Amino acid sequence: MRTLAVLLIILLLGCTASEKTGEGPQSTTSPPPATVPAQEQEKTYRSEALGFEVSYPASWRVVEDKVGEAELVFFLAPRSSYGTANINVARENSSLSPAEYAEEMKGNAASLLKNFTVAGEGELRLKGYEAHELVYTYVQGPYTIKNHAVFVKAGDSIYLITLASMPEEFEKNEEVFKRFLESFRAW
Repeated sequence: MRTLAVLLIILLLGCTASEKTGEGPQSTTSPPPATVPAQEQEKTYRSEALGFEVSYPASWRVVEDKVGEAELVFFLAPRSSYGTANINVARENSSLSPAEYAEEMKGNAASLLKNFTVAGEGELRLKGYEAHELVYTYVQGPYTIKNHAVFVKAGDSIYLITLASMPEEFEKNEEVFKRFLESFRAW
């Protein structure tokens, strides 16, 4: 099963994937609502290959990559003193439920990631999609990384959508992640 491969690619290559900007036919600027400050303007990203669309902050970069069979999209926050937070999206054909997929991922991550610790998890409804969320930390080199993973069932696919952030900026980036998830649409 590709679950392990997709997990590792997202966790370990999120910030090192070769950059291919999201500008062009797949990324369009959406006019911001009147109540949103200029720094909160958003763009819409659409991937025909992965079958999804989301809104993301205009100041973030989009990196598309393909590693082996897995197509991945990374949304990278502007660099801060704590590094770069990112939201990652991958899709896998799977008959597993989101909860079953999360259990498999936890088992793989626990054996491969240093100090893998689950901080919370549970079922989630996301605009009519069945989903399961998992918040966890792990150590990568000298850094502790905090992730919020959401496993979304859409048709015969599971979308793995993750936020990776330094714990010091997790709450700020979690707000962006919530808006990202609210805008998620798969076909």
